[in-house]
Amino acid sequence: MYAKVAGKNVRAASRVMATVAAALLLSYMVELVWQTLPITAFLAIDAESKGMIYGVLSAVLFVAAFLLELREKSMITSGLIISGGATMGTLAIARNTLSELGVANISASFAGVSSLGYVIMGLGILHLVKLRENRG
Repeated sequence: MYAKVAGKNVRAASRVMATVAAALLLSYMVELVWQTLPITAFLAIDAESKGMIYGVLSAVLFVAAFLLELREKSMITSGLIISGGATMGTLAIARNTLSELGVANISASFAGVSSLGYVIMGLGILHLVKLRENRG
């Protein structure tokens, strides 16, 4: 539900949510690179749990940022949502491709995460299109 708050507060909250979601994806990317090094893991959690934690939290935050700005649109938030969705979808594809099992073992979670990432990217593009329509 949309709470009536001053436009700047809503815009700031959605920017913070999108930025935190992008930071979660970035830290997940660092974790994936860290795993390839012959050192102990960055976080001591199994790979499936890490993917679920980072993926679900970032997806929820991106969607929440989109929903908060349904009325008050911002180019910055739109850009963060677009780049975050593209990163999420591409990261899922790269993670599956670089795994030992390869592309032959595509799971339902892989398809769901990559699709969700590209849906989030589509929401950001929709946000940007609506913003440009409103401006003229």
